[in-house]
Amino acid sequence: MSTSSRRSTPSRRSSRPAEASIEELANRALADIAVEVLKLRESSKSLRRRNVELSDIYHVSLRHNCQLVEANTRLPATIARQNAALQAQKLSRPAPSLPHELLIIILRYALPPTYQHDPSIAIGPRNSWLESIRTKKTCALVCRGWSAPAAEILYQDVVFRRMGQICALADTFRAASSFQTPGRALSGLVRSIRMDSCVIWAPCATAVREDLELVLRQCTRLRSFSFHPHPSFPVFTWPSILRSDWGFNPSWVLDPTPGAVGGLLVERLVTGLQSLDLDLRVPLSESSFGSMMFMLSNAAHLTSLTLRRVSHLSVSKRELFPHIVLPQLTKLRIHLGHEVLSEYVSTRWQMPKLTSLMMVGCPIVPMTFLRAQGTKLTYLHFDDGWTDGTAVRLLYGANLLPRLHELCPVLEHLVLRITEGDYPALYVISPTLRYLDITSGTWFTIEQYRTLGLSPNSVVPNLQNVRLVMMPESTPYFPQICHPSLLLPNGTGPFTDFSHVPLPPDDDATSDGESTSDEEHAGNQDAAKKNEADSLEFTTGGIVYDFPLARLRQKSWLVTHDPQLDGYPRFLPASHPLLDDSEPDYVPSNEATASQDEASEDDSCSESDLSSGEEESEMEMDISNTDGPYDRDTVLRMFRAGLDSDYLFD
Repeated sequence: MSTSSRRSTPSRRSSRPAEASIEELANRALADIAVEVLKLRESSKSLRRRNVELSDIYHVSLRHNCQLVEANTRLPATIARQNAALQAQKLSRPAPSLPHELLIIILRYALPPTYQHDPSIAIGPRNSWLESIRTKKTCALVCRGWSAPAAEILYQDVVFRRMGQICALADTFRAASSFQTPGRALSGLVRSIRMDSCVIWAPCATAVREDLELVLRQCTRLRSFSFHPHPSFPVFTWPSILRSDWGFNPSWVLDPTPGAVGGLLVERLVTGLQSLDLDLRVPLSESSFGSMMFMLSNAAHLTSLTLRRVSHLSVSKRELFPHIVLPQLTKLRIHLGHEVLSEYVSTRWQMPKLTSLMMVGCPIVPMTFLRAQGTKLTYLHFDDGWTDGTAVRLLYGANLLPRLHELCPVLEHLVLRITEGDYPALYVISPTLRYLDITSGTWFTIEQYRTLGLSPNSVVPNLQNVRLVMMPESTPYFPQICHPSLLLPNGTGPFTDFSHVPLPPDDDATSDGESTSDEEHAGNQDAAKKNEADSLEFTTGGIVYDFPLARLRQKSWLVTHDPQLDGYPRFLPASHPLLDDSEPDYVPSNEATASQDEASEDDSCSESDLSSGEEESEMEMDISNTDGPYDRDTVLRMFRAGLDSDYLFD
């Protein structure tokens, strides 16, 4: 084959499809060709429209792309400015950004409940109250943002256990007034003042009294005041009858002179004092008693009142004393060991909102008092106090329980002693009574509880729980804290079912000497099971409460001391580690650390130092050998020296 023929071959091949198409068109009908042309024209129009839309989208995307390029160019500068602003904000703002009000709530929840601690010096150095004070001080030192709410928590509850603390707090108020803004005075944070065993030495009395007057004058938002004297020192208004080196408990609250301590306390009662607790272990003259009643006649805002034991009351013309109206009072604790006081409160006091009443030292059930003041009581508590407990127990069951519906028509919670002989048939008439607590100062057992029962004539349709309660010494209102509603009997009425606990062996059945060894063995096993059941009830389960002098365990049928924690060895084996007395004597930790913890007390005056035992310091000798009187600076100097030497003025 020649070269020319080979070159012409592709041309002939490429022309074949065209020839085939022409041949196909020649064979098709004209109508089909027309339809095909129309389709092609429609496709062309659609493509043109789509091309226009894509062109518009392209131009819009182009503009957006330009904007993104511009924003991307500005982004590094914007990020740099934001970082600088955040850094400046971190440097200028405190670390915790929580509001002041929320921080106060958090700090309060960080502290134990008030019923768990007692500032009394009788509790000793290792107690929860001192720990809570140290916690408050620590919170104030966390950061600047915490200082204001922590200071409010620290100063709201002030306790004077030493006379130097009064002068130190007054000195703090004087120093703070020079730089604080009006309306934000440090004294405005104080809500509660308690004088607890605060002995005043005669040479220092003038300076301490003046400073106490200043404190009461400046604490215009005070809501609670308590006075608890030291039991080993006398109570006097002024030490003029004492030797110059003697100490005394100041009864200055009974001086109603305007500007004096009592007069300033009257001002606080008028302006909003809500809680008053007075313990005057001193014979009250007619004038002193009248001063106290005059003070109460101004207590329009008082909601809680405690009048503790008075050793002697000399009143001849009780009709001369004022008529007392306490319109807001809801809680009253009063010692009614004196007939004069009981009659006066029953006949000349009006307490229309009284719902909680605790009566101490009643030789008999005060029927007149209950008729006058018991119409709205929901809580009634009898505490034998200093009286003969036997006489009281006999009278409570006979006179009170069948007449509850008359004396206290809305009563819900009753706490009292009942002689054990009355346990099997308690005669109670009260349609509203829900909880009955029977108190004692000794241990209860399941065997005693199983003897409890209601008389057939009793009318208590709402009674939910009957408990045996062992009284602690430090917390009078513990039945309300260990409230019966927290643990109720499980579907067995007001009494807990102990049918699973074996009955004690019958002594009469074995007294004739005819019992066999098997019977004796079975009786011993039952007694062991019963003791084991008592031990388990006292040491396991329930709700545990920590009080200043005890740890209580609440069950549905019982509130008692936990013998494992209180040191009672009744249910503990001889090998129990709690009975091991080989532990060495307590030695205080680093004295420098303790002094540092307590060194800020002259600023806050809300914590006292730990007791140093019976060691006599040089400072004490200086006071005893000096006639005085001391001025304020000297008292402060002695107080601060006492901090360094861990010295107590009691």
